[in-house]
Amino acid sequence: MANDALYPTDKDKILFTLSYMKDGHVAKWMKAKTDEYKLALKEKQAEPSDTKPKDQIHLMTWKEFLEDFSKAFQLVDIETDAHLKMKNLKQNKRTVDEYIMDFHLLALDSEYDNRALLDHFMSGLHPALLKSCLAIPDHPSTIEGWYDRAWKYNNNWLTTMAITGGERMKKTPKTETKVNCLSEVESAKYRKKGLCYGCSKPGHIRKDCTKKLNKEQKKEKTKISSEDVYHKIHAIYRDFSEEEQTQILDFMEGEGF
Repeated sequence: MANDALYPTDKDKILFTLSYMKDGHVAKWMKAKTDEYKLALKEKQAEPSDTKPKDQIHLMTWKEFLEDFSKAFQLVDIETDAHLKMKNLKQNKRTVDEYIMDFHLLALDSEYDNRALLDHFMSGLHPALLKSCLAIPDHPSTIEGWYDRAWKYNNNWLTTMAITGGERMKKTPKTETKVNCLSEVESAKYRKKGLCYGCSKPGHIRKDCTKKLNKEQKKEKTKISSEDVYHKIHAIYRDFSEEEQTQILDFMEGEGF
């Protein structure tokens, strides 16, 4: 920075270098460092000549100045870089774990306060997941609380995907059930012959019809117990790929969650 021939002493080099720092963050650092250094020079000049070495005021060396400068502006660069990356960070198709991990690492370098972190975290969260998180009152007041809430609702989605086998639930229009309606003539004929209204066979009435009972028993067998659901979830979890997990957000958004 400074020419050794023109500025032979550490004092000359430091003051010369500080005089050229006039823009942006450098200007603020320069003013603070200049005030600090000039105060030390003033105190050094007023120091009694017989002051013991251990009690003498220490003046910053050129090497120490360069080290301070490097630390100060390396920190500014890291912080600024974290701000820019956090502003552009979006969850999109990634898992919530990946998003939270990336956000947390940037938060460590950003020096943002809690309020700013909350704003950035929510703005980058997938819209469907954010909607679910905001639907519940008593929102977390800390960034750690928001991490937990996002994880919780993401796990709810995983469970839903496991139960449905990872497929979108399709809403099918209800079809009207056709009821076997007999005319008065046919009804009289059935009664006369003792036929069942359900299966047209003799020997029993409709409420005791074996055809009806068989249908009801079949429906009963198709019911899935809570234990079956539990085992199904775990079975599907084992086969659940990371790519499929990234589809959860789109699935839930499409279903209006």
